[in-house]
Amino acid sequence: MSGDRSDEPTGTTRRYASCRHLERGLVFYPGALHACCANPATGLTPRLAEFGSGGLAAIERVRAGRNGIRERHKAGDIVAECQGCPRLEEFEWESDKFRTEESVDEITIAHFTTCNIRCNYCYTVTREAEWTAPVSKVPRLLETFSQMIKTGELAPYAKVRFSGGEPTLLPEFDALLTLLSEYGVTSVIYTNAVKRSQSIIDALRRDRVEVIMGVDAATPAVYRAIKKMDYNEAVWRNVAEYCANERPNATNPCWAKFIVTEENYRETGLFVRRAAKAGVRHVYYDVDASRIESRGGRNGAMPEEIGDSIALLRYECLARGIEVSFMQVGLAWFTPERERRIETEFGRLMGAHRTGPQ
Repeated sequence: MSGDRSDEPTGTTRRYASCRHLERGLVFYPGALHACCANPATGLTPRLAEFGSGGLAAIERVRAGRNGIRERHKAGDIVAECQGCPRLEEFEWESDKFRTEESVDEITIAHFTTCNIRCNYCYTVTREAEWTAPVSKVPRLLETFSQMIKTGELAPYAKVRFSGGEPTLLPEFDALLTLLSEYGVTSVIYTNAVKRSQSIIDALRRDRVEVIMGVDAATPAVYRAIKKMDYNEAVWRNVAEYCANERPNATNPCWAKFIVTEENYRETGLFVRRAAKAGVRHVYYDVDASRIESRGGRNGAMPEEIGDSIALLRYECLARGIEVSFMQVGLAWFTPERERRIETEFGRLMGAHRTGPQ
């Protein structure tokens, strides 16, 4: 599809407002296929097609939905879901600078919201009636992805994110991850690591998967306080096994994730020590976004001492050669005052380390 106008020279294409998500993205939401997870300005997301049954028919519906939005944008009629989005850019989206033979190279699977634990900060718990669904009602995906590969719709260099609930509970998870890994796709798995997955281990050995493991606790008591289940030791065993199968110089690493909450902030240092013992080389951290007052969070603010625990987590990771990164979901909690407190405490810890015992 060229998009040429009769009054333009042959070979030119029209500029119109779009983004790479509208052009090449796909998100599986409950009952529907969307272009992106959300417009950062409004939280809305452009719907491309319904998704009740998969296969080639679903691919054709997506193509039609995507082309419909393109035509409106070319006419200057921005769809409501995209209005005000900072990602929109006037560009020759159908030119050779952007267009390739494959039409999709970034996918998020977010149509599955059942989980085997009950993290008290998770939207599947805080907004259970709105977001949860049993496994029996989840549409199957394997046929659709098989057809996308067969028709060349999915780029072999694509990135596919498995969100949740807990994606390893999907009946087709192992077969789907294996299919994608063998095709060459890189997958990103957000998992609580309760269930051991052989397909994740196989993909790690191929360096075809990045694994973000939501651990959040060092001790069974704190794990139960946050997640209402008693899987702490089993999770740490799975963390160690996944990390043991990560390639030494992997492009796609294993991350142990620590969401700092009022229940776990006192064992930050212990968490890092357990992570190091399990062979973890990468740690993600964030704060409990469900408790941020500026967002109307539940039950008020979190203790200010959480800032000190974040500084300690960063310091302990640095001391053990562990890469540490901030996920930024709870960015609104980090006021200038709290940022200063964190940096002051981090500086104190670094100074004490350099000075050594007196």
